Amino acid sequence: FPYLGLALVSAPVAYTLDGEAEVQRSTVQLDAWAATAAEAEALRWEVRSLLSGFRGVVEGVFFRGAFVMGARDLDGRGLGDLGPLFGVSVDMSIRWSVV
Repeated sequence: FPYLGLALVSAPVAYTLDGEAEVQRSTVQLDAWAATAAEAEALRWEVRSLLSGFRGVVEGVFFRGAFVMGARDLDGRGLGDLGPLFGVSVDMSIRWSVV
């Protein structure tokens, strides 16, 4: 620990009258898990500072913008004898297109 989970929440395909739109939008959920609440919160803010407003090309995908939609605490999951696990989550809207 800590670790980060990434889940694709929604990826509807956008269309225009001419067919599939060049720019698409996806929603992703980033979950930060750690042994303490403070570590989980620090990881959430570090990831948010790196991705919020990001624009650039990565492996053939032009990320036109990453926008924070919301954040929340996650229910702690037990680690058995090791104690609780603390989590926080960030939802982001990603605008992207293929280069």
